[in-house]
Amino acid sequence: TKVKEAPSLLAEVTVGKSEPLNALAFCSDTTIVTAGIDRVLYFFDIEGRSSMLPTQKLGGGVVGHTRRVTCTCAHPYSPDVVFTTGQDGRVLLWDLRDGAGKPLTVAEGFEFDGDAMNVSAGGDTLLIGSKEYG
Repeated sequence: TKVKEAPSLLAEVTVGKSEPLNALAFCSDTTIVTAGIDRVLYFFDIEGRSSMLPTQKLGGGVVGHTRRVTCTCAHPYSPDVVFTTGQDGRVLLWDLRDGAGKPLTVAEGFEFDGDAMNVSAGGDTLLIGSKEYG
């Protein structure tokens, strides 16, 4: 019988210049994405944790969300596809394979606050929650 190793714990992950971390998700077993008030997505290779420097950055400025990112999640079968929600009321899709560094808008006009988004296990449905009622 093979014994599973206990999961390792990441000591610290920061966003930008020590900005508050609002969103964190696994893209694959070895890559995580973080985001926060600076509106930039930071991708980290957690196998090379000695430095914990981001391997890639997307968003910020005029690209991506215009207010803080509230949630991130990756597609279960395409770890290069990441969804984000922001206080700007938009859900964005980022495809790391296209190299453009620009997102596609999936939906807009919602009020997001907190971690309320997930992709179905089959990968064909994106579920989002909103503070908006009625």
